[in-house]
Amino acid sequence: MGITLSKFHDEFIKHHFVKGKGAFLILEDINANDEEFIIDCEKICLELAPYSLQEDPSFILNEKIPQPVIGACLYVNNKLYCSSRSGKKIGDHAEFTVIEEARKTIDNFDNSIIFTSLEPCTEYARHKWTTSCSEYIIGVGIPEVYIGCLDANPAVTGLGVEKLINKCKVHFFDKELVLESSKLNKDFFDFCRLDVDGKVMKDVVSCLIQKLDEYAVSLYLDKRNKKGKKLSKDEWLKFF
Repeated sequence: MGITLSKFHDEFIKHHFVKGKGAFLILEDINANDEEFIIDCEKICLELAPYSLQEDPSFILNEKIPQPVIGACLYVNNKLYCSSRSGKKIGDHAEFTVIEEARKTIDNFDNSIIFTSLEPCTEYARHKWTTSCSEYIIGVGIPEVYIGCLDANPAVTGLGVEKLINKCKVHFFDKELVLESSKLNKDFFDFCRLDVDGKVMKDVVSCLIQKLDEYAVSLYLDKRNKKGKKLSKDEWLKFF
C-alpha cells in the first residue's frame, strides 16, 4: 500500500460511508511522483465503486435494470477528488462529480489526471441535456485518463475510448485490476448480454492494454464504422 491509498483509508473511515449510499471525499497534499501513486488511485476507484448509490429504476427507464457501479478520482493541484457514482448528487456519474467539485476552485487542468473504474460514458448513453463524461473530460482539458475496463453497454463500448484517444493520453488499469473492474459490474454486464469473463472483454482489453496500441484500436473503430452506423447488439457480438 502506498502513501496515497493509506491517506485515503485514514480519511475514508472518518466518514462512515455506507455501501450503496454514495461516497465522496477530497484528499490534500497528494504527491503524484510517489512510485505507487498510479496503482493507489486505481485501487481507490475500485474501493469506491461499491458505494455507488442505486437510483430508483423509474428514474432511468421505468423498468428495473441493474445500474453500473463506478469509482473515480481526479488528481489536480496536489489534491485528489474521490467519488462513487452519485457521490454528491443522485444520478451524477463519478467522473462528472469529481470534475464538478474541482471546478469550484480550479480553472486549469493542464497537469491533472483522472482515473475511473469504468469507461467514461458518451452522448449516446446520456440524456440530451446532460454532458457525457467523455465530453466533459475533454472539455475541461484533462490530458491523461486511466480506465478500469470497457463499458459493456453497446452505446458506450469503445466510443468513450474513441473520443478520448485523440485528445488525451489514455491508459488501462493494471492488468489484474482490469478483471476486478469487470467483476464489480457483473450484473450490469450480464444485462447487456456480454460475458464479463468471455471473449469480448478479453480480446478488447488485451488489444488496448499493451500501452494502448493506437493502430489496433483504429482497426476496431474502422470495422465498427464501416456500415456508417452503430452496430446492432447481434452484429456487435458477431464481430467479436
